[in-house]
Order: sequence, then C-alpha cells, then structure tokens
Amino acid sequence: MSFACGGNAGRQAEAPPPAASVEAPAAPLAESTALIGSESGVPCGELDCRRFETAREAFRHVLESDPLVLGIGEAHALADAPSVPTTARHFSNKLLPELNGRASHLIVELLQPNPSCETTTREVERIQKPVTSAQSPENQNDYVELGHHARRLGIEPFVLSPTCDELSAIAQAGADAIGQTLATIADVTARMVPAALMQNQRKGHERIVIAYGGALHNDESPDAAHARWSYAPRLLRGTTGRYIALDLIVREFIKDTDVWRAQPWYEQFDRERDPDHAISMRTGPRSYVLFFPRSKSAAAPPR
Repeated sequence: MSFACGGNAGRQAEAPPPAASVEAPAAPLAESTALIGSESGVPCGELDCRRFETAREAFRHVLESDPLVLGIGEAHALADAPSVPTTARHFSNKLLPELNGRASHLIVELLQPNPSCETTTREVERIQKPVTSAQSPENQNDYVELGHHARRLGIEPFVLSPTCDELSAIAQAGADAIGQTLATIADVTARMVPAALMQNQRKGHERIVIAYGGALHNDESPDAAHARWSYAPRLLRGTTGRYIALDLIVREFIKDTDVWRAQPWYEQFDRERDPDHAISMRTGPRSYVLFFPRSKSAAAPPR
C-alpha cells in the first residue's frame, strides 16, 4: 500500500472513465478449458506444484487460463528486506514483456493525490506515513518504472484516482484509517478495471487488464475479516469468471512469521528447493502463486 505524493507517479495517465459494470467482451470459455490449462512444467508436489526453467515459462502457464482480468498481488518489500530486486522489478523485467500485444491497461496500486481536495490529500498522506515508512523506499520508484516500461510495450499505465469523498472517508476513519485505505484501494480498482474493459469493448478488441498491487486485494475468496479489501469477487462477476489472481513471491523475502505462515502455500513450499527454477502453485480455482528463482547476486537466505 503506497500513496503517490505527486511527481511522475501521479501523472502517468488520466484515469479511464468510471463504469458501474461491464459485460465480458466475449463469452467465457468452458470451465474445462479456462480453468485447467495445459500440463506444462515438471510436477513438483502439492497444490499442482510445477517447476519451470524460467519465471516467464511459469507465467505463460498461468496465462493459459485465458484471463480477461489479471489481478497480480505482491508482498511489498520492507525497509529491511534483502538487497535483491523487488517483486515489481521482477514483474517488470521478466513477465511484463509476455503481455506485449495481449494487455491494454496496467492499473497500479498508487493512490493519486486529488487536486480538488488538497488539504484532505495531505491528511491521508500523514495517516499513511507509519505504513509507508516501514516499506522499502524503492517501492514507489519501482512502481513508477513499471508504468514507464508498460507504456513502452503499448500497455497504458494508470494510478488509482480516488474521489474527494473517498479520501475524506480515510481521513475521518480514526483508528480504522488503514482498513479504510485498503477498502478504498479495492473500491477504486473495482471501478477502474471495468472502465478499462469497456474501452476495449468499444474498440472491438479483447485485451487483458492488469491490476497490480498488494496481495490483500486480489484474493478471489477472501475471509470475512478481509472481504472489503478485495476487488476480486466483483471482477469475477463482471467478467463472468474470466479473472485470475496471481501472487508473485520473491523467495528471499519469505520469513518464518505469522503473516507468511498464514499463506495457503507456506507448508508446501521449501524456498531452498530448486532455487534456480521458477515454481508455480495453484491455491484456488482461479488463483496461482509464482515463486521467482533465487536472485543470482543473493546468497542463500537463512532458515
């Protein structure tokens, strides 16, 4: 979760027009085709674990599910994270080129300051400081560079454009300000993605719309405590099921903490196994997780 404090991040592009809903441009594929995919990769264990030579090959395996919307989630790099490329940098350099000619929009989880309510915007920035200060200072720069790279590939980048009412709700939420921020990120994403799909529909072509941000927001089946933070159920309905959630994991970032242990793949994944390969797992009907190979410059992480 980040807040764009002006600069290039807040001016990458104007937001697509709002849309309450959108019909999928094409009829959904049959369940057997859309959700099973091919038998690519080498089987490596539970959760349909598959081993690939490269992350790009693992990504192609996920794309065989033929999504119309791709909800990509990451664990934001923290300030004390190992000195390896961030998830956003991995995605930008290794996976995004695979979407050249296949994707139309990239909607990045950065809340754009609203010039119509500058005082409220500054208050929201202040509220976010405890969260953003714990994150790597490179996160926002990597998001901005991700947007630049997308544009070079012909994919239009957008940041989230909250209304003044939405920013006011965060500023007035008191102890629930962080929760309200997470809900706002989900709400704005759920508004902008259908608008992008509608633009594609009007142009008469079918392209993938990518939503990129924290892994809390792309969960297709969130529990009750986190339901308002996820845009996925709304996008599943709006695309007649052609939504795929993909969590990207830099294995050097994994720690033995409650947050990581809560992940559905934690007990099945050994970060020391096949460190030079990409691994994919399937954690739900439309949910995948992709583990990048160990960075060449990184030593093996401590257990």
